[in-house]
Amino acid sequence: MEKLQKEMLYAITTYSFALLQSRESSIYFISLLRISNGI
Repeated sequence: MEKLQKEMLYAITTYSFALLQSRESSIYFISLLRISNGI
C-alpha cells in the first residue's frame, strides 16, 4: 500500500506541476503540499 501512495503522490505532483502555470493551480499545489506533509 505504501508503494501505491507514493505512486499516487508522484502522479498528482507531476499533474499539478503541469497546471502550475495558472494561479488557481498554484493554490491547489500549496494545499496538496500540506496534505503530503500530513502523510
